[in-house]
Amino acid sequence: MNRTAENMTDAITYLSLVVDHVNSNKTVSHTAKQISKQAGCAVAGTVVGGVLAGPIGAAVGSVVGAGIGLSVSDKYDGVLQKLLKLSEDEQFNLVQEIRNLVGENPIVSFYIWYTEPSNQAAVQTLLITAVGLAAAATQSSSMN
Repeated sequence: MNRTAENMTDAITYLSLVVDHVNSNKTVSHTAKQISKQAGCAVAGTVVGGVLAGPIGAAVGSVVGAGIGLSVSDKYDGVLQKLLKLSEDEQFNLVQEIRNLVGENPIVSFYIWYTEPSNQAAVQTLLITAVGLAAAATQSSSMN
């Protein structure tokens, strides 16, 4: 992975925007916490199962952990369900906000941007950081 200061700055900027959005929106924050609980339980089950019984144990542990995660998390709507519940005005405003942030044709721009190996590394770093934050949130919520 070739990390540059610019890529890391971009990754941190995008991650901070996501974190700010999640923190400012109670519904999204609740959803993120519940998903983190479920993911944390599934990961913990996978690790424990893998340590105790190898690959088969990891598979069984992930299923058991996911089941436990489902039972301990509160009900929440996924992003697609939330998007479907938006009014036409809210949908329009969301599209405008996204366009203002990423440009008029975000998918094409993203593909062009993503073809650079350094940008691929930035996305991987962002995802790894997000998983780490989810794990930390799960640990934090399990202590409460």
